[in-house]
Amino acid sequence: MKTKVNIVIAEDHPIFCEGLLQALARYPEFIVLDVVKRGDEVLDKVILHQPNVLILDINLPQKNGIQILQVLKNQFSNLKVLVLSMYHPIDLKINPKYDFFHGFVSKSSDWDVLILGLNEVLADRFFWDPNVQMNEPVKDAFIAQLKLSTRELEILELLRQGLNNKEISVRLHLSELTIKTHRKNIMFKTESKNLADLLRKF
Repeated sequence: MKTKVNIVIAEDHPIFCEGLLQALARYPEFIVLDVVKRGDEVLDKVILHQPNVLILDINLPQKNGIQILQVLKNQFSNLKVLVLSMYHPIDLKINPKYDFFHGFVSKSSDWDVLILGLNEVLADRFFWDPNVQMNEPVKDAFIAQLKLSTRELEILELLRQGLNNKEISVRLHLSELTIKTHRKNIMFKTESKNLADLLRKF
């Protein structure tokens, strides 16, 4: 009889999650203890359940998977983390040498690749999805936001609210020139042509 493996899943897309649960249900050794839909709830669930494996999506609401990996790194040395994402490691700028994860599986792969990845990380072998092309970055709003600093994200949110440079400078207690500089950096990092183009992306 195979050893039971306790799993927590962090995934916010219901349809994909349902397929994932069905795939895991075919293997009685895999026991799903909980499904978490918000990034800011992942740590609490890991503390509560003490799973063997965390299957972690990267694009989660409230707190993204990269931020979660940073928190887990110093607290859960025995936890195995299998990243499951539509994005490629090159986009996410994650590296197993520095970030706390033990395997990477693309959401576009078949379920048998996920099962293989689970078994590999449980055997203390790092797993790279063979379907992941490291030299093909994905461009979208989530990836663009990862490039922005905390201050730039703050300014982006105020721009979304309709504030102009002067209003933002008053709100953040910064000079208008500083706000203009940050806006230029935001436009460059997100490859936006103008404010309307920027706001369409976000």
